[in-house]
Amino acid sequence: MKFFNSFFLAKTVKTRLSTFEWLFWAAFAVYYPMVVVYLRFKGYSNTTIGTILAVNSFMVIIAQPFWGMVCDYIRSIKKVFILCFSLTICLFVTLPLYKTALLTGIAFAAITFFESGMMPLLDSWVINKVKKEKNLHYGSIRMYGSLGFAISVTIVTAVIDRTSMYIIFPAFALSGIMVILWSLQIKDGIELAHTKVKSINILPLLKNREYMLFLIFSPILFAPFRAAFFFLANAMEELGGSQMEYGIAFAVTALSEVPVFMLSVYLVKRFKSSTIILIASVFFILRQLILIMAETPLQLIFAQATQGLTFGMFLTGTVYYVDKLAPDNLKSTAQTLATAVYYGLGGVLGSYWGGWAIDNIGLKSMYKIGFAVSIGITFFFLLTLIYSRTRENKIYSYNSVEQ
Repeated sequence: MKFFNSFFLAKTVKTRLSTFEWLFWAAFAVYYPMVVVYLRFKGYSNTTIGTILAVNSFMVIIAQPFWGMVCDYIRSIKKVFILCFSLTICLFVTLPLYKTALLTGIAFAAITFFESGMMPLLDSWVINKVKKEKNLHYGSIRMYGSLGFAISVTIVTAVIDRTSMYIIFPAFALSGIMVILWSLQIKDGIELAHTKVKSINILPLLKNREYMLFLIFSPILFAPFRAAFFFLANAMEELGGSQMEYGIAFAVTALSEVPVFMLSVYLVKRFKSSTIILIASVFFILRQLILIMAETPLQLIFAQATQGLTFGMFLTGTVYYVDKLAPDNLKSTAQTLATAVYYGLGGVLGSYWGGWAIDNIGLKSMYKIGFAVSIGITFFFLLTLIYSRTRENKIYSYNSVEQ
């Protein structure tokens, strides 16, 4: 009883938020890596799987901005988060009931509508809290999510090897309930949660040049990355890997994020958030190159070890970059819209094209095209940064002369 009380009544902000991240990502380690595995277990083709994933990613584009605007409208992240997680659990446990690809795809689309908003909402929630604390930064909290994911995915894949794929359903439900219980003791992520606003106007975001350029750049960068993520199970099987090695690959993926998140406070102090995103983009290119060259499961796992330098750095830069660009009354909307575009639209492009590419031109060709696309879009982002900074310098010089 003493342990239970101390667990649910953790005193410090860091302890509460770190545990929140741990539990959240431990729960979704049962979901995200297993979607393609489950669909392959059902016997669907790569093109069918890619189509289902593309529909899911399209739902992300719709759902994430929607939930972000709901949060900003009712002035509460907490209520929306709990609602979305509860409905996600209820829908997920019904998946074994659907026998056809069409019904399974519809069910996944419904699940995605609710679950996809939770990750950016959690980011916005944490960012809101850590900004008010001294010596506390987003990365120092987010790294516990990576640790929770790594441990959870290792355990789940080992259990699946010894039991059945269907173990993921009670496992996700139980871990999801723990997340909801924990979230109840954390104060809301938006100030004045009891105060409603009359309307949400996103035009200031859409008129922000830097924000809009980011919305063009990010989904194209993410498309090859998402394709490689979605079809990691295919790559592991093609190279002779086992289910256990697949789980290890995802554990390594999550663990590689930890040092990056630990050092994020120094990265943010040392570099501009846009520069961090650019550095991450270069590592996205190198990751595609490693995937092209991979010939063994171990080399594939090594490619996954670049996750921290790619996604970890990208996420660290993005949450601060978007937060800086967004006005105070649109913080949640800006975060969810940005995530919807790079994660959702990038997922649509990556999943549908990736499934088609594997069935028609092969896995290696998919990686090679992704390599070329990553180079091109990184160069585009570099040009936008140069243009933006040149423009800022001209404005500053003009103002100085006027004064």
